[in-house]
Amino acid sequence: MGIMKAIQHISLLFIGVICSAFATNNSLVGSWQLVKIFDVKNEMESFRPVNYSSEQLTFQFEDNGSRGMLSGYTISNKVTGKYTLSDSTITVTQIGGTKIVENGWGSEIWSQLKEMESFHFKNDSLIISTQNHEMELYFISSHLSK
Repeated sequence: MGIMKAIQHISLLFIGVICSAFATNNSLVGSWQLVKIFDVKNEMESFRPVNYSSEQLTFQFEDNGSRGMLSGYTISNKVTGKYTLSDSTITVTQIGGTKIVENGWGSEIWSQLKEMESFHFKNDSLIISTQNHEMELYFISSHLSK
C-alpha cells in the first residue's frame, strides 16, 4: 500500500511539472501559414485567397523563448527578421527582405509584421496582434494546411 501511494504522488508531481512546462511555453517555434487578417477596429475579416501557393504567406519562427528569428514569404518577397519574446509580447527588432512590388495581402503584411505586439494560441491557431490591437493575424501550423 505504501509503494502505491508513493507511485501516485510521484505520478501527480510528474503531471504537475509537465502541465506547468506547457503552460509557461513562451515559444512561437514552427512553420505558420497566415489564413486570416482581422481588422479589429472596423470588425472586418479577410480570408486567405485560395489561389496562393502553400509557400506564400508562410513564416518560420525559431526561438529559445526569449529571442528568435523569423523567415518566410509574402506574396512576392522573401522575409527575414529578428524578434524578442516576453510573456505574450513579441517585439520585432529587425525585418527585411527582397523588394519586389506587392499586391493584395502581400502589401498589407509588411507593415503588420513590423507592428507585431502580442500573441496567444487558440485551439490550433497562433493569433498575433499588432500595436494597439488594431489588427489580428491568424495563423495555422503549416503542417495542418496540407
